[in-house]
Amino acid sequence: MKALRVVLCVFIIFALSNCNKKKDDNLLSIAALAAVSSQTSSSIQATHVATAKITENATGNVITNATVTFTHTTSSNRKDIKAQTVSSQVTTNSSGQFEFYMGSYIVTLKVVKSDGTVYVGEATLTPDANGGFPTVTHADGTEFTLEMISFTAISSTATTTGTSTNTSTEISTGTSTNTSTNTTTTATASTWIARSTGGLSLWKSITYGNGIFVAVGTGGTNQVMTSSDGITWTGRTAAEANQWRSITYGNGTFVAVATNGTNRVMKSSDGVTWTAHSATEANQWYSVTYGNGTFVAVASDGTNRVMTSSDGSTWTARPAAEDNFWFSVTYGNGTFIAVAISGTNRVMKSSDGVTWTAHSAAEARFWRSVAYGNGIFIAVASDGINQVMTSSDGVTWTAHSAAEANQWNSVTYGNGLFVAVASTGTNRVMTSSDGSTWTARVAAEANQWYSAIYGNGLFTAVASNGTNQAMTSSD
Repeated sequence: MKALRVVLCVFIIFALSNCNKKKDDNLLSIAALAAVSSQTSSSIQATHVATAKITENATGNVITNATVTFTHTTSSNRKDIKAQTVSSQVTTNSSGQFEFYMGSYIVTLKVVKSDGTVYVGEATLTPDANGGFPTVTHADGTEFTLEMISFTAISSTATTTGTSTNTSTEISTGTSTNTSTNTTTTATASTWIARSTGGLSLWKSITYGNGIFVAVGTGGTNQVMTSSDGITWTGRTAAEANQWRSITYGNGTFVAVATNGTNRVMKSSDGVTWTAHSATEANQWYSVTYGNGTFVAVASDGTNRVMTSSDGSTWTARPAAEDNFWFSVTYGNGTFIAVAISGTNRVMKSSDGVTWTAHSAAEARFWRSVAYGNGIFIAVASDGINQVMTSSDGVTWTAHSAAEANQWNSVTYGNGLFVAVASTGTNRVMTSSDGSTWTARVAAEANQWYSAIYGNGLFTAVASNGTNQAMTSSD
């Protein structure tokens, strides 16, 4: 089945349930039933059922066992997927009708929810060079990752002119019925490979969007670097030589925030060229995230320790729930959650980024990072006995032991797995499938790892020191 993915590199699922949008990797996989050569034209009609696990990259929201039934008609060859129309109905975990109007690698999506709400947008398909599932970047900045659990062809009819060859059978004019099953396993992130970044910089944050990884740092020759694969990195010039602490991606835009400088915000559409923008206050801005059409940044000091923006250029000051040292903010399940390293209540929650309520953390630790995935929020700390806490709603938190008592700086979620990285300790990576039980992993080098992200089928982390200041894991 993986070989067929390499041949086609095209599949989409797109569904929507409130803030959960989805995509189907099997949409064009039925073309594999004919595996048409570049000299052969073919008309294929099939009814298929796909069972899938869908993850929204921006939020980590997961829907498991989504069942999709669709009928597909195409006229294509292997090198040129022509315009097609597909109607599908998600029968599990969501409701609505979905119409796909598809051109070669460009997909316009019209989604009609059961409540009558209509969403229309364009998505760009990015094939995975390693032959894995691709990432679809929606025009509004939403990204999705799909892990297929199974794929069954109920019935298919292939009419072929010329010769076409399937990996297992030869198909000529007529009717054929094919059944296949593909099972994927959850990532383990057990093996990490060191990657050179081409020069020493104090890398503090990394994100993924629009098909590229982008990292920012607080010092060095280049305070921005980009990579299309997490392996080969190119240094970029920041808008200003500030201490850039955090970067995020949303609405087609990369946005970074800094703890010093004249303009403590910068934005870019491609990660290469950056423009400086004023923050609402000259605070030390430590973290920025994107969700629900809004960029939200949090700070460690100042009168208003939150600011919001719809475009990353113009920002509005917002009061935090408490005047704590807010260190990290994330978005998931329709909610913004921020965590702090000081204060009475070291968690605050907001549905819109404007109005915030304070909540008690599981323990009074230095909570340095928060993320969302698999239906839960998870935060990691740099001190204490229990350096992990989890919550399903952002209000009630439960403490958990980390794999080792390290200074855990960052946590992320992808492909069914939470991954955290640290700047101290013997094993500076730990992983968990549920956020409660953690396994220690050996980092590629004993660097001070400050940030990790998942994108394009790859976990990638960056460090503030070391010979190789990036590392990746694909398993």
